[in-house]
This record gives sequence, C-alpha cells and structure tokens, in this order.
Amino acid sequence: FPEAPFFNLSHTRGWSLIAVTKVAEVGVDVERARSSVDVTAVTGRVFGRAAADALHQLPEAERMPSFLRSWTRFEACQKAKGQGIFGAPVGTDALQISTLRIAQDTVASVAVVSERPVRHRYFAENRQ
Repeated sequence: FPEAPFFNLSHTRGWSLIAVTKVAEVGVDVERARSSVDVTAVTGRVFGRAAADALHQLPEAERMPSFLRSWTRFEACQKAKGQGIFGAPVGTDALQISTLRIAQDTVASVAVVSERPVRHRYFAENRQ
C-alpha cells in the first residue's frame, strides 16, 4: 500500500465494530444498554451537570437510548482524534460523525477526521 489504512475497532456483548479507511483517522464505538449503569451519573461526570439534568428530564424510556447516542459519539470522536475516553475532550470540528441503532438495545457511532462528507457501508450480524 502506498499509505497504510486507518482503522479502529470496538466491541460490546454480542457485537463487534471495525472501521477501515484509506482517507483519514477513524474512531468507532459500539455499546449495548446495561440496566446496571446509572446513565445520569455517568453523564454528569463525563459531560457535565447541565447534560445530566437534560438527560434526567427525558422520559425514563428515552434516557438509555439518548445516553448511548451521546456516549458512542463521544468515544468515537475521542478515538478518531487520538485522545481515548480519558483524554481532554475534543471538538467535533473537522469530523464526520454517523450514529446507527444496530439493534433495539445497541448503538454504534463512527467518526472520521474529514471536513468533507464520508460515504460508508455497514453490515450487521449478531452472533449470540
């Protein structure tokens, strides 16, 4: 290859996600809902009190899906910019972000460092 491909991967119970591109750095995350997670508390620690308050105002049935969308987007962006989840939060400028609900209780996000729209394809198979 003239240039090595960029790739990133993530997994959760029953699901794996990998993104490969020759265009730019990429980050991915896939998460499955867990009833044991206090999403309001995690949101407060990671995104701040205002975000936690906004999440808490949602009907209970919408909290977990909203949290999963926010969390997977956050982690995918952090990984695409080389920070990881414990690094300083990165902005979303120059990032193309896609979020997919791949199952009733599972959300995935892909972030590519690019100012132009990025075309992607995905294939889902759950082997449980």
